Amino acid sequence: MGISGPNLARICYRDSSILAGVSLENQIVPSMEFLKSFLHDEKNVAVALSRLRWLKGIQRVMEPNIEILRNQGVQESGISKLFIRRPQLLTWKQPQFNEIVLQTKEMGLDPSSLMFIHALCSLSQMNKATLEVKLEVFRSFGWSEDEILCLFRKQPYCLTRSEEILKMRLDFFMNKMSLTAAEVAKNPVVLLLSMEKRTIPRYSVIEVLLSQGLMKKQSICSALILNEDKFFENFVRKYHHELPQLLKEYKRNVE
Repeated sequence: MGISGPNLARICYRDSSILAGVSLENQIVPSMEFLKSFLHDEKNVAVALSRLRWLKGIQRVMEPNIEILRNQGVQESGISKLFIRRPQLLTWKQPQFNEIVLQTKEMGLDPSSLMFIHALCSLSQMNKATLEVKLEVFRSFGWSEDEILCLFRKQPYCLTRSEEILKMRLDFFMNKMSLTAAEVAKNPVVLLLSMEKRTIPRYSVIEVLLSQGLMKKQSICSALILNEDKFFENFVRKYHHELPQLLKEYKRNVE
């Protein structure tokens, strides 16, 4: 099928049983063809297999859950995305899988959108008690239910962060940077950025620009999200002559 080199190594490392005790004609070939019907090329099949423990009758195990997704309005492109992102999820028992699908839908995600798949993957990584603990962290910072749902719908993986990380980052953004819950909810990706490598070094620049009236508070999130070259050009180099200390301050915090 064209799977070789590092991809083949990853598959065998993930589950060596594929090399022994599994029938080539009756199990491996049909399963490969089943995966390829959703993933369309060998590279994607290799990615899925590297994240999947080999099972006898992959098609038989997965098809009921695929049908659940279709009945809820998930497009074929979304199902293919799930095969690549978290194929093991499709091997869950039907009641458990159906519950997580309905939970994702109840949180306001549109099943026809690819974001539904990301939200499904996010929720599948925690039980309801763990999810509630994380939601309570946001509530403790004054977030409304609508603001929490807004954040989740835009960036579901925010809730995969630990309770401690969420507390630390919300404290920094809301108490130190004085951002509101609504502002963070509209730009949830900021909660996923590295504090040490991205947020703190950039805030050292932002803080100076705000104090000098050279930047508006509403631009903070946009500045954090920009790629490195654009941030440096727009917020450091641009003011180099007026504020030569910016470059030193930025470099000091990056190093």
